Amino acid sequence: MRLTFVKCNPTENMTILIFDPVEPEEYPMIAGRIMQENHLHAEQVGFVKPPATEVSGVDSVLEMMGGEFCANATRSLAAALAFRKKPGKETGNKKEHDLREYLLAVSGVQEPIFCRVTATHHEGVYRSAARIPLPLAVETLTFLWEDQLLTGTLVTFPGIAHLVFQTKVDDPEGFFPLVLEQLKDRHHEALGMMFYEPHDSHMKPLVWVGATDTLIWERGCGSGTAAVGVALAVETRQTIRKTIFQPGGSLEIAVEWENGVKQIELDGEVAVVATGTLLLSE
Repeated sequence: MRLTFVKCNPTENMTILIFDPVEPEEYPMIAGRIMQENHLHAEQVGFVKPPATEVSGVDSVLEMMGGEFCANATRSLAAALAFRKKPGKETGNKKEHDLREYLLAVSGVQEPIFCRVTATHHEGVYRSAARIPLPLAVETLTFLWEDQLLTGTLVTFPGIAHLVFQTKVDDPEGFFPLVLEQLKDRHHEALGMMFYEPHDSHMKPLVWVGATDTLIWERGCGSGTAAVGVALAVETRQTIRKTIFQPGGSLEIAVEWENGVKQIELDGEVAVVATGTLLLSE
């Protein structure tokens, strides 16, 4: 099997995008193989399709390996489309370094995602912003773990949910099965735990994807960054604009608050690091 791919680096949340037709039932198998260190090596895989009709106004369709929503993969696709010279809507001029806008249909969410991409002075490197869907729910949950009472904020987006903890958690990987068991009736496609340190705005993301049953310490997490922004906005009841530092870099999150969360935008660099054809033995 030969597949055309683009590999992107959004805060080192390494993302492979497949641009050839693939049957959805093959997504987990293909993703599981090419994510490995002995292949292309990445944290996640998305499959790109043309829109069903031109009437929709959607520029491209992204289906993630587990049917989940992924903000960094969405921003990566927008950057990859700019790199591949997909027209989109050109809104800038030369002084604005080739500003383009895309409307992307993404797995896990009902409404298309608006993205804004600006080329930088470095080849293959873009500033890519995505407007994140509003959360379906924001809840405070408590867990008992090794005689420790842990309180987190569960931010549920379409297609993915994240638990935001602002206190230290011992043995997060050991703690995760307890969380998964307690939330099993929610039937999340993907679930993350974001360990956020308020004093220096650092975050460590641990993310589970149900379809592939993978639990990964990600270098960066876009929807997790959005969840932290939402949790802070709900806590303070005010608009949040912050830089969230992660192992792989930083992301800008803006959460507009007006008697509730009104708009969420995630922004940061995405680098296209490789393109070509991958090979998979049958």
